[in-house]
Amino acid sequence: MFKINVMMRFEKPGEVTVRAWREVLRNAMTEVALYWHRVMAPRHFRDDARGRYGYLPRTKKYEKGRQKKGKPDLIFSGATYRAVVQGTPQIRAFPTRANLHYDTEDYIQMHPVGSSKMPNLGQEITRVMPDEGIELGRMAAASVEQGIQRLMEHEWFRRE
Repeated sequence: MFKINVMMRFEKPGEVTVRAWREVLRNAMTEVALYWHRVMAPRHFRDDARGRYGYLPRTKKYEKGRQKKGKPDLIFSGATYRAVVQGTPQIRAFPTRANLHYDTEDYIQMHPVGSSKMPNLGQEITRVMPDEGIELGRMAAASVEQGIQRLMEHEWFRRE
């Protein structure tokens, strides 16, 4: 299992209660996490992912086996792909962040130490490029704006 953190900060409008504001932010973080899972996670398994995300070189033995199977980077047996792209993550949303938990093979969460040639697959799978970060930020801002608009439309919120 590995974890992805999405963290953002927004300024609370004065007329919105703290409880309502936190709920708006939690909903926005949930939307951002689901978007990352549906749209950005599959990008890490495409043929062009090595160049885009800067994956570390693999051993010749790994490359030979992967090419023999005709698979792109990060896909050897397909277990990681099935867990991340086809699986359903556990999402915990907070006002400042969202965590996605995936059930993956043990070697995904392994942090290589010493002379290990195995790259940190967890970091490679969760890497977010600057343009993707901007995309997630815009999405979160739009979701927060929609949440505030929905709050303002409620009768209990209007003050006369």
